[in-house]
Amino acid sequence: MGDHKIGDTATVTLPGDSSYEVTVTAVEPAPPEVTEQYDTEDEIYFVRYTTRLVKAGTTGGNGVDEHVLAKIEGNGYINTSFSTIEQCTKMAASDREAALTAGETITSCVPIAGDDGKKVVGVYIGSNDLEASGSQTWTIN
Repeated sequence: MGDHKIGDTATVTLPGDSSYEVTVTAVEPAPPEVTEQYDTEDEIYFVRYTTRLVKAGTTGGNGVDEHVLAKIEGNGYINTSFSTIEQCTKMAASDREAALTAGETITSCVPIAGDDGKKVVGVYIGSNDLEASGSQTWTIN
């Protein structure tokens, strides 16, 4: 698993052998109108990234949105993504898949959050099997 800085580009391979070129461009606090909707003390962030399909595998080329995890303090990982937040991702899933399949680079956004007071220290994109090869992490400074 590679460890990258925000702004770096890396190849992510997902289950089904689809590969994507991913650049995490920003990790920023979600706006108050979003955070106020959730009963949590943990900070919510928007992870912004670009994605380009390099190789379509057996699962097609529907993107990495469902494979973004928060790396939290203590070297843990948590799937806190709730990718239906309208303020974050404005492109429908079917439109994202069509654009990726057509060879376009798309810009996406997925919200993540810490857990039980543990802060988000990075972004993990890859298989839900954390030991699988082809996954990548980006460290938040």
